[in-house]
Amino acid sequence: MNLTLYAELCEVVGLSAGARGIRLESALFSRMPGASTSRCPSTHFWNVRRAFGVSLRCSRTRTTANKPKDSARRAFNFESNEFHNRTMSRVTMACYGSSLDQFTSQRQAIAAIRDAIQGHWNLLKAGIMHRDVSMDNILFGEDDSDDDPRGVLIDLDMAMVVDGPTAGMLTEYRVGTHLYQSVSVLRNSDGGTTIAPVPRDYLDDLESFLYVLCHLLFGFKGVNLPVPEAFGDMAILAQWEQVRLSAAHAKANFIGDDELDARRIPPFWSSACVELCDKFRKFASPISKTKNRIRNWADPKTRQELSQNLHNEIENHYAYVISIFDDALSSLNSVGGDAPRVVPPSPGPSFTYSSSSSTETGSRKRSSSGSEDGDSPPVKRRRSDDSDSASNTST
Repeated sequence: MNLTLYAELCEVVGLSAGARGIRLESALFSRMPGASTSRCPSTHFWNVRRAFGVSLRCSRTRTTANKPKDSARRAFNFESNEFHNRTMSRVTMACYGSSLDQFTSQRQAIAAIRDAIQGHWNLLKAGIMHRDVSMDNILFGEDDSDDDPRGVLIDLDMAMVVDGPTAGMLTEYRVGTHLYQSVSVLRNSDGGTTIAPVPRDYLDDLESFLYVLCHLLFGFKGVNLPVPEAFGDMAILAQWEQVRLSAAHAKANFIGDDELDARRIPPFWSSACVELCDKFRKFASPISKTKNRIRNWADPKTRQELSQNLHNEIENHYAYVISIFDDALSSLNSVGGDAPRVVPPSPGPSFTYSSSSSTETGSRKRSSSGSEDGDSPPVKRRRSDDSDSASNTST
């Protein structure tokens, strides 16, 4: 205890400056409301000591050096059965901004996704695969900062420690938020289709970033202006929240189309954002088809070799995706780069991105297993996890 503070306390309780040890604490205790005039109990002794930052070791030394003559004081018990040694831990973290849907400009939103992808790449190099990329899991960082990220990827509840580009475990593909799951994650064996299971990989998460971008472009017509019908009827986002196989078909057709039909993207989004979406879509399409072909091979060794060939391009994959975001940001920063587009007339209600055979898609929905969630798209984004799987199997 500070000597000056000690002297002041002695003066307050009427003790001489030479008072030591338990005499001061007993005097303080006797002045507490409701305290008895008897000797200070051990619990209050501990409380007083802790209040003034005096350690137990120091207390015992002082009391021993100035041992009272009173036998009751000599028999004071320094141990307490109610005391449990604990360690308090605090973690100090940077405070980031709001989630991606609270964007204030096109450039801010695109920059946040770009840096979140870089963060995903950094996590993977550190041996962690996120597995739950979504709109809510991207927060804004420092805008216009050269050192701090403009977008941060959060929520590692579904993350997995990995030693390479894949998760290494077969989890039956039910991890992540349904709206943003990749085609490969959504596809699974059912009564009419048999495909080989493959571990989830970084390409599934990269494809999820594409659907986050699409959620912005198709789901918002301005700052704080969500599109009211974005998840209604057969809107594209609503199709991606259908039952698993129907959502997989809708997404496969969307990324596989020769050209992006941007008539459903509100004019608020500039040509730079639409071109970014189209480039990202064309990047994801051949990879998704390659992964589907790999799963059709019966030989596990062949599947592993083909997957390894695909994953050997990991650095090129991340570099390309980040580069197209950089190109879009460069266009947005130019004069008039974020100007609204001139949009041709919107298609009629019958326009959808559904499978080329609507009958087949409909029959798949009706004949889906009991594990499916029904035909009506949910209002709230739902998230799948490993508990939905029948079993987890090591590869």
